[in-house]
Amino acid sequence: MLDSAAAGLTAPIDGPRLDFRDAAALRHEVELARSLGFGAKACIHPDQLVVVNDGFTETDERIEWARRVVAAFESSEGGATALDGTMVDEPVVARARRTLARACARKKERR
Repeated sequence: MLDSAAAGLTAPIDGPRLDFRDAAALRHEVELARSLGFGAKACIHPDQLVVVNDGFTETDERIEWARRVVAAFESSEGGATALDGTMVDEPVVARARRTLARACARKKERR
């Protein structure tokens, strides 16, 4: 993930879960992959699509968090700041901006 980010590439794709019948385990793998910086997960069976798609789709809560992070950072005139007791600096803002970009792209796809 670090190499992809440093090279300006999109996030890598996580490998598939071979046991396509275990949705709970797949959901866990998707959450882990997303937390590690993967941008997608390969599927080997149609039954996996909903779980993977849901796991990589920006939720309303994530979008709202991202908006608040960007707003807090911009109001701090570009320096590190705090939001809800956590530090907000460039890497956090970059993640928030990626979240907003994905949400915007998804919205355009639906049109």
